Amino acid sequence: MKLGFTRRLPIVASGIGGIRDQVIDGESGLLLDDPSDLPQFGRLVRQLLNDPARASDLGTSAAQRAAQFLPDLHLTKWATLLTEVAPTTPAPSPSLSPGSSTISSK
Repeated sequence: MKLGFTRRLPIVASGIGGIRDQVIDGESGLLLDDPSDLPQFGRLVRQLLNDPARASDLGTSAAQRAAQFLPDLHLTKWATLLTEVAPTTPAPSPSLSPGSSTISSK
């Protein structure tokens, strides 16, 4: 699916699992109601073959949507979040006092 997105191809997929998060039906691709419905799959593919302008629009939208799911973008967002919530100084490391069974911070 990601390969199709990056090549600006329209996507026809079953709307199961995380696919619905990536493909918005009628906007960035077409979703099957039932993954086992092969006649519906064929109709959706024919729709795109018979309407190249719509297929192109879906492909362009799919490429724009795919940018939201790039790993680099997620890593950058996580790094920013961690920078905002992490303390600026390292936390004291816990140590075990000699002859004691309790851990204390130095």
